[in-house]
Amino acid sequence: METLRSLCLSLAKFTRNLVAAVPENQSQAYENEPSIRQLLRHYTSYTEISKGESYTATRILTQTLANIVTSNEDLIEKLWNSYLRRVISTPDAGTALASFVLILNCLHGSLPRMAFLTTSLSGPRLCITYLDRMASLFDAADGESTGAFEIGYRIFSDWVEGDLIPAIYTRIGIAEEVVTPHHTTLLKLLDAYLQPSNRGHINASRQCLWRLCEMTTTVFFSLGDYTQQSIQRALGSYKTQQLEELDLLLPKVCEALVLVTQCLISLTLFSEEEFVFCYLCSPTYRAPSTEHVSFLPETLRLLDRFLPRIALGKVAPPPAADPKGFSYLKRDLVRLLGILVADRPAVQDRTRNCGGIPVILNLCVMDDRNPYLREHAIFALRNLLHGNLENQALVKEIQPLEDWENPIVG
Repeated sequence: METLRSLCLSLAKFTRNLVAAVPENQSQAYENEPSIRQLLRHYTSYTEISKGESYTATRILTQTLANIVTSNEDLIEKLWNSYLRRVISTPDAGTALASFVLILNCLHGSLPRMAFLTTSLSGPRLCITYLDRMASLFDAADGESTGAFEIGYRIFSDWVEGDLIPAIYTRIGIAEEVVTPHHTTLLKLLDAYLQPSNRGHINASRQCLWRLCEMTTTVFFSLGDYTQQSIQRALGSYKTQQLEELDLLLPKVCEALVLVTQCLISLTLFSEEEFVFCYLCSPTYRAPSTEHVSFLPETLRLLDRFLPRIALGKVAPPPAADPKGFSYLKRDLVRLLGILVADRPAVQDRTRNCGGIPVILNLCVMDDRNPYLREHAIFALRNLLHGNLENQALVKEIQPLEDWENPIVG
């Protein structure tokens, strides 16, 4: 077997180098594609992967395929989606890099082939395999994994700019599951794409950004509704010791809620557009605005009850839940609220009417789990009060019942 593997590698390397940028050689070499496919299926089988000796073969064979079809539209159409999902699922970073290069060559500049990801039966499976591989590469420190992640991120950028993300998010979902690990990975990549520091490299059209805003707003309310209901059940069960009511999925939902909130914040920072405002706050757009505006303060109020306050400089975990899943949640929600109320008297009034001002005041504290929570809460309070006499009067009426060091003696 070792002799056959060595012969396979030598022949694959020779073919890889022979076909590079030579259309005539590519067409002749493509006649051997069925044999290459058979070899890849063999070397990506569970038995071969478990031995740990097939990575070089899968890597070289995938590089050979990439060179055979590069810049050759006819061959790309024949090859596309034949077996890419199986190749990129292998744990070898070098094979992932070669697979991502092949996928990028097939997809870049071709809207029909990208649309295949959302319209075909096998498209979502390819997307899920891609997202799984990106998640495994995310924290890798070696150079080969970093290179594979960078090429994979370029594929994702093409998806965004091809207006595929809303459809992909829907297609990779699972019935009765509010969020999946693949959703979380997709939101991580989208958050990275929308970061203000990346603004100069964003090539998505205005229409794409609008559709991203619509998708993220829908996801935001879906995750937020789940969070509110789960916390309400948890608070009730914590009092009655009915631990079966505690939701172990809540930390994962909140992790995704943080990511989608950060995406919405980034979209609001496109100053020339009001993407998020139209979906979250506009009294004439799509849904009742009062319900939307009160959603953020209500979620923050429940989180403030559910997540224990700081005691002697230490943060206690919430009842029967992983505290890591709640990191930055209150900070980002109050930051989003502060942006939405800025210079919008109608939204400021509705926030006051739903009891949002006391909620914001209670968040003007230090919190190790939410760095800069106090600063964002103060900024949100500033935006709520700016130019709004009614809100200013309400804050003046809110006085402490007693001084901590000098309690009032009745």
